[in-house]
Amino acid sequence: MFFQPAAVWPALEVYQPLRNSAILALLAYMFSQRRSTAPFFAENVNRFFLVFVIMQVLSASAVWISGGIDIFNFWLRMGLVYFLITQSVDNEDKVKGIAATIVLAVVYLSYYSISSFVVGYLPGMRAEGFGWYENSNDIAIILVTAIPLALLVANTAKAMPTRILFMAIAGMFAFNIMFTGSRNGMLGLLAVGALSIYFSERVPKPKKVSTVEDYTIIFGC
Repeated sequence: MFFQPAAVWPALEVYQPLRNSAILALLAYMFSQRRSTAPFFAENVNRFFLVFVIMQVLSASAVWISGGIDIFNFWLRMGLVYFLITQSVDNEDKVKGIAATIVLAVVYLSYYSISSFVVGYLPGMRAEGFGWYENSNDIAIILVTAIPLALLVANTAKAMPTRILFMAIAGMFAFNIMFTGSRNGMLGLLAVGALSIYFSERVPKPKKVSTVEDYTIIFGC
């Protein structure tokens, strides 16, 4: 859903890549020998997720029935992906693999949304609109959300080239957020940057506090 391939390549829309990928993933999970044996609703987070989805559908249905049906279909696909991730990811390597896949997909998405703006820059213009509402806030929030995933891969990578690559990607995402002109994106970047520095295992604690303070002052100015 982050990548939204049908939006990048409209010709793929007739093939429903999100739906069909979810179906193929479900079939692969059903025939897989490695899966979680714990009941899905044994986890409080999973019960919260179900209640959240139900409230989303009910709130949309209160306005118009067709909207409720659309929201139900959307969360049916998202719920399937959520179920597969929570039930099949049983080690850290799989977590890092999913994070790296999302980050690399967003790299192209960021290029797709920002490139035409940067090449043909005009003062006062924003990056190309993208997403459901077709404004720059969508690509900004996607970039903000992908930064912690890039830092996760960088902090846990054993190979130095991989670590450098994903740190550079995180920096590129932060730089591209400025081109969106999104105030929400900049606030998100401030929060994500400060928290990422504070919780980083590679930064000594005294350095964390001073770095977060400097970081906050720079963005405040």
